[in-house]
Amino acid sequence: MMKIEVLETDRFPEIVYASSEVRLEKQKEDLYRASVVGKLSLHGVTSNQEFFSQVALGVDTARAYGNFSLRQSDCNIPIASFAGGTLKLHDELKFSSYVPQATVGSYRKSRRPGTTKNCDSIRRSTIRRSPPSQ
Repeated sequence: MMKIEVLETDRFPEIVYASSEVRLEKQKEDLYRASVVGKLSLHGVTSNQEFFSQVALGVDTARAYGNFSLRQSDCNIPIASFAGGTLKLHDELKFSSYVPQATVGSYRKSRRPGTTKNCDSIRRSTIRRSPPSQ
């Protein structure tokens, strides 16, 4: 019900986040806090969205995870209700991201914490609608 009636995945099959800036702040050895700034396109509405992520570096890899929330009403998404309107969901969508492993190679050696870099590998993330379950 959520996908079809609320998110209207037939009309809006994609959720797209395109980052324009990534800032890193060192927390500990091989652990960084990343501030990611970009545009989120959801339900036909594009808006600026910033979120924070934790990035853990390995020898030649990086793992990142983060989350953010936004109001459904800001994206023209109806708030679902049940039982004739007596039960209503909160006006909130929660997003989580997890990049389990990305090869960083020479990037790690060439960048210093606190610098800004447009990372093509994480610049544009697209979530496509899953095919219906059979």
